[in-house]
Amino acid sequence: MKNIRIIILSFLFINSISTFAQDPDYTGPAKIYVKAFWKNVEAFKSGKGGSAQNLERGIKNTKEADPAYNTSAMEAEAKIWKEKSDQTQSEKKEKANQDEKIIEEKNQELKNSVGAKNNLEYLFKDANLQVGHNNIEFAQKRLDDFKAKTEGALKTSNPSQDYVKYISKFKGTMPQFYQRNKALLADINNVEEYQPAFMELQLYEAYWDAAQKIYPAEAEFKTAYNELVNYKKSVGSLNDVKNVSDKNSAEKIKSTKMESPKIKDASLEKYTSDAFNTRFGKVYGIALKVVLTQDGWTTEKNSLTGITTGHYRSTQLAYKGNDGKCYLLSGILYIHEDYVGNSFTNRTLVYDGLGGKEMLCENVK
Repeated sequence: MKNIRIIILSFLFINSISTFAQDPDYTGPAKIYVKAFWKNVEAFKSGKGGSAQNLERGIKNTKEADPAYNTSAMEAEAKIWKEKSDQTQSEKKEKANQDEKIIEEKNQELKNSVGAKNNLEYLFKDANLQVGHNNIEFAQKRLDDFKAKTEGALKTSNPSQDYVKYISKFKGTMPQFYQRNKALLADINNVEEYQPAFMELQLYEAYWDAAQKIYPAEAEFKTAYNELVNYKKSVGSLNDVKNVSDKNSAEKIKSTKMESPKIKDASLEKYTSDAFNTRFGKVYGIALKVVLTQDGWTTEKNSLTGITTGHYRSTQLAYKGNDGKCYLLSGILYIHEDYVGNSFTNRTLVYDGLGGKEMLCENVK
């Protein structure tokens, strides 16, 4: 009961800080960043997401836009949610480690158990061949265990036919497996994205190797094994996969181009280019071209009163980075204006600073 009371009081304290800290009357140059900051806080509180990194970025953008604005309340709020976010990530990691530890313990129990049936259960009924980025190191141990169980099962005469049905059913999933693997291979831009799938290929090879050795009379198992081996050969080594990923990346860079403008407005285009160079030129690079991807403005209104508070329109901007390469900002760069005194004013360029997609400089036309 005491713990529940503490949790309730903590929630009320956090909520009171958030409510008090928001400044609905603030209309300064950092208004959009202050508003976005507290919107992100509400996302945290409602359990609909929220990003501690975005909170920190919001404070940074606010200070840059309005150095006189007091961000102490924002910093206190960001600290609270960063600690909660870090705690959540830590708990998830701990749970993942515990889950893997449980699996290891179960595998050890299985290894210590007596009888060929346990080997066959592990190989064909309880086979776990899925690999994710968080458990690659455990996948290698699983592969070693799989091969050891296969050797154990091969020492037993007349293995139970009960497991043939499991293997035959598993064979029916292979077309989908190949389809997923090929789609991943065709889309990757970094060899690390494929490493779990590469480990899965080795586990699948071990599975079908066990099936065709333990049940040599089942011709379909031999066929499935040969198909898997041939496909694995076509993929090659991780170095071969790197060549594929580099080619994919080069193709995407080559195909990245600017949209045709919805409308041309030399004044807005020049404003966007100049504002980008002023605020981000030293960090990212120099703007080369701006395209307006909206032929009008999107109006912003207060969710409670319906009163117009501002408007914005989207743009694309190509810039040459400080590294000599060209990049495209698309869907993350906006021109924003506040609605004050029956007119739109306080024009601002809004950019989340995530970089953009690399493109060929020759495609900036």
